[in-house]
Amino acid sequence: MDRLPADDPLDRFVVPGAVVLVGEMHGTHELPAVVARLTALAVGRGLPVAVVLEVPSSEQPALDAFFSREDDTAARTALTASRFWHPPPGFDDGRAGRGLLRLLRSLHRTAQQGTLAVRAVDLPWSEPGTAVPDDVVALLDRPRDAAMADLAAAASTPVVADGGAAVLLAGNAHTRVRRRVPFGPSPLGALLARRFPDLVSLRGHWSGGACRAMVSGPGEPVPDGARVVRLGPSPTAPGSAGLWTTARETRRTGHHGWVNVGHLTPSSPLPPPGTWPDGSPVRPGAPGSPGPRIDP
Repeated sequence: MDRLPADDPLDRFVVPGAVVLVGEMHGTHELPAVVARLTALAVGRGLPVAVVLEVPSSEQPALDAFFSREDDTAARTALTASRFWHPPPGFDDGRAGRGLLRLLRSLHRTAQQGTLAVRAVDLPWSEPGTAVPDDVVALLDRPRDAAMADLAAAASTPVVADGGAAVLLAGNAHTRVRRRVPFGPSPLGALLARRFPDLVSLRGHWSGGACRAMVSGPGEPVPDGARVVRLGPSPTAPGSAGLWTTARETRRTGHHGWVNVGHLTPSSPLPPPGTWPDGSPVRPGAPGSPGPRIDP
């Protein structure tokens, strides 16, 4: 289990029955690390933990396999072999990269010390240009956040009922506990808050830095895939975490509080399978292996 600071401001949120949502900007190292900290705090207190991720549910078999074996090069290669980790042009939103892999490896270490389950709850990955399976079509008939909320609740309810904790990581548009517009669809956070009245949603803050995400500036078209974007500072102190003291702040931000991780560093994508860390191809019969490409 990773070493934690002696006085972690997240400590107050880790109690039996806790459900904590962390709203991130995709494509960083520091925001997924908040989930690693919360999970380590919970396991350190002897609590079972459900970690819920905005990752396609089609990745669940690979996640289960990774957490059932030793974290070595072969395990990481198998974990990151899918198209989710190596999306085609236009489908990379920054989620799958070294930051997420670093989180999963940290959770793997923590799982050796306690009871921990990792669940993927986003819509299954469907290869562009191929027929969509009937079961996925049925999911697409519903709002994405509603489908994610059902899977997240199914993963969290038994753990929370047993006195454990649930920790969820998703984009900050999903972790809102209030609609962005009055008559728009309910976000994941709002749907889960109806099922877990004591749920706490923390929006990720930062002091500056950059992310790698599919975002655009005012008046700009949506980019064709993730790109590195510089971000200005949030209005909270680096290293702090807390709850807003007024309902007005909760309405304005859509979250109950914040966690400021300081300077953000972008999470780079993984090179394609069969390449060295610089992306050059591995020659058949060459000594060594491309294993270092998946060491975040």
